[in-house]
Amino acid sequence: MLNKLESLRGIAACLVVIYHSRFNYGDAPITFIHNSYLFVDLFFILSGFVMALAYNDKITNNFPFKTYLTLRLGRIYPLHAFMLFTWLIYLIALYLMGFSGTEQLTNPDYSFFSNLLLSQSMGLHNMNTWNEPSWSISTEFYAYIAFFWISIFFDKKKTLFVPLIISVGCYLFLISLERDSLHITYDFGFFRCLGAFYLGVFLYRLKKINLLNSWATNKINALEVISITFTVFSVSIAEQSPYFFIFPIMSFMLIIWVFSNDNNGQLGQLFNSRVLRKIGQWSYSIYLLHWLICNVSGRFFEGVLGLDADASLGGYSLLINALLLLITIVLSKFSYQYIEMPSRDFSKKYAYRIKKKVISTI
Repeated sequence: MLNKLESLRGIAACLVVIYHSRFNYGDAPITFIHNSYLFVDLFFILSGFVMALAYNDKITNNFPFKTYLTLRLGRIYPLHAFMLFTWLIYLIALYLMGFSGTEQLTNPDYSFFSNLLLSQSMGLHNMNTWNEPSWSISTEFYAYIAFFWISIFFDKKKTLFVPLIISVGCYLFLISLERDSLHITYDFGFFRCLGAFYLGVFLYRLKKINLLNSWATNKINALEVISITFTVFSVSIAEQSPYFFIFPIMSFMLIIWVFSNDNNGQLGQLFNSRVLRKIGQWSYSIYLLHWLICNVSGRFFEGVLGLDADASLGGYSLLINALLLLITIVLSKFSYQYIEMPSRDFSKKYAYRIKKKVISTI
């Protein structure tokens, strides 16, 4: 089950890479790609689903908050910090070479420190800063904290209603902002994250009570095709109305429910393939590394080759984006191996040392 969901996360991360690429096939990007920023919401729903799976019972059984927080920080913070300082070095290099786009150095504010403290997307700024995709890491970190304390004080019985009420409340608030789309990041991104996160919690609990699970197993091939088709269609039409974001959100829930089934259809077998599982394993690195790689590739294309990166490139865009994606995946393999894994393993050892100390004092 988790292997397929990890592959799903990897595919979503790759779509976000293509979304941020400047290299377009035609005068305007393909609608599905143009709206692929929505796959960040798939990350949020998946995160809630997996967190409910991992901590559904632990938190209410005296799992220490310090241990929980250490584990969460160990998972997300080291690579975030590495990329933040990499961006700092990159901007200094650009500044020394006389390039533009270094305003965060020449007009400094406190955004570097808010990024350092994972608070950059909690309404402190009027734009995304530094390694821009990390806005979602900021909001997810606070969603983790909210999940822990809500589980203790308001959600001890683990019903379907609490996560549903939280999620609906968040989305109603986002609708009240009267934005054109769900592309809400630096100011109210936390509510976007929390709403989707608790849909994942809701989905996990719904699945746990075995509602329709046996029926889904018998229809798994058809459901896999339907869920993928619905996702592509709903993402493609998402910006035709400010309220149409509900369709991709529903499709993400459906696709997670379908591919969390233990049985595999033909697409499920593909999602279980070693290549897609590896890409899924590296998905966090893909997500955090790609903004810098896209920036460097655009500058190389224009500054070195003297070509317009925003021009219609036709079939060449397919080759360039494939190369861009390949570079991102390869570099992500190494960042996973040398940054993510060691820091995660260290945080696990440290966290459970804390847990033993806490238990020994009870």
